[in-house]
Amino acid sequence: WCKTSEMADLVKLSEANAALLETLPEPKSVWKWFLLLSQQPRVPEHCQQVKEWLMAVGRHIGCEAFGDDAGNVVLRAPATAGFEDVPSVCFQAHMDMVCSSNDGTVHDFHKDQLQLYVDGDWLKAKGTTLGADDGIGVAACLALLSDPEAQHGPIEALFTADEETTMGGAENIDKNILQSKYLINVDTEDGNGICIGCAGGFEVDIDLDVKREESHNPEEEVIELFFFGYRGGHSGIDINKGRGNAIVSLARVLSNAIPVFPSLKFCSYAGGTAVNTIPREIKAIVSVSKSDSEKFKEFVKEEVEVIKRELIPIEDETAVGISATVITDLSSVPFPIDTASTQKVLDLVLVLPYGPLRMVPHDLEQVETSINLGKINLTADKFNVHPFARSSSVTQTELVFQKLVSYGRLSGATVSKQLNAFPGWDPARQMTGKLLKPAIEILTKAYGEAPKVYSVHAGLECGLFLGAYPDLECISIGPIIEEAHTPQERCNIPSVATCYVTIVELAKSIPK
Repeated sequence: WCKTSEMADLVKLSEANAALLETLPEPKSVWKWFLLLSQQPRVPEHCQQVKEWLMAVGRHIGCEAFGDDAGNVVLRAPATAGFEDVPSVCFQAHMDMVCSSNDGTVHDFHKDQLQLYVDGDWLKAKGTTLGADDGIGVAACLALLSDPEAQHGPIEALFTADEETTMGGAENIDKNILQSKYLINVDTEDGNGICIGCAGGFEVDIDLDVKREESHNPEEEVIELFFFGYRGGHSGIDINKGRGNAIVSLARVLSNAIPVFPSLKFCSYAGGTAVNTIPREIKAIVSVSKSDSEKFKEFVKEEVEVIKRELIPIEDETAVGISATVITDLSSVPFPIDTASTQKVLDLVLVLPYGPLRMVPHDLEQVETSINLGKINLTADKFNVHPFARSSSVTQTELVFQKLVSYGRLSGATVSKQLNAFPGWDPARQMTGKLLKPAIEILTKAYGEAPKVYSVHAGLECGLFLGAYPDLECISIGPIIEEAHTPQERCNIPSVATCYVTIVELAKSIPK
């Protein structure tokens, strides 16, 4: 794919990352691969460059490297001496990342390198997501394949595309690309835990017709509102933690404002960085009578104070707030939608369910079914809401979809078919399979105590792999990662070393 000189550039750390590597502990190889990967753009549905980079570095370290039409990459290495009879195992991670930045952070995920730094025992990124989900998984696989001291049977490393959006890489994986009957997914975030099941999910588009006015009213003030400061988080793992949803909170504030300020109208209302992220912040542009402008700005700030008090101590009271800025240049501001459309938009957002909807009946601490209101957009003539539902129950999945259709019908909106649907991953096979027992023994030795064996209310690709490889046996492990899918994402540095030890041990302990 590239010349030798080009290859040298692709495995060369930037000056900043080379200096950072010096401060990081063993295993240096994992950290070096992660830092190199962080120099590549990893935007979901734009993975061609990182795919080519992975193919090139795979060949560089002596692996067979190839891809499929779904954008996935497979690197394959033979068994080391004395381990030829150990069954082949596939270690798997996804190459893309959630691309989210703080408001005010200028970062183009399509071309800018992540700015990484160490904070105590944690690796973080300045103002953006870190991409340890799942860059650490990719890095650990590359470290294993390039480790001259590792002992293992035949190894495959599968790097999938677009996990953070459509899961298209896993859903459309070539049915002949893998040879292994065991797969270890390196995409969980709990350290001493083995995940053996996950929820399925789907998205929908809900579209509501709105009516635009034909001009700005000179008797009305146009104000930009910016609601900010929520923690956000992963829409599966963090959905039951009571965190605020900025889209819903701003809708609540403005719905309360309408009886007091009946001239209130939306010019724009859009936000959310990803469907699988709880919204941290949201912007809207509204118009209101000039005579009410100052009172309105004071009103929304008072309403936000109420919400802040409700969320103590879940949210940081000092971080949450709202700004209200008068816009004088209206040349790029859309004309407002009428008051009736504004009320319908707010009604739709507030009536839609969000957060945990049902707990697992036999484990009331585990979420079974949830909805995240992750993205909205007000266009010229429509208001779009894009919820993301998850459930480990097939029947509850269908019920949630029926409810969304019903809410849409009652609101006068249209609801799409299920989009980007993916199946859950049933834990029953793993409980009776051959892979779980040695994994428990290895993690117990590495961490000094028995691992938690669990199912997760999040989407892992293992369920989709079973569609193409029905006899595949899977488990999932990973280091400790917190605040995934947000700019506060951080990876626990000591846990990476322990996780890598377990990967090395698993590679040579696959049962026959």
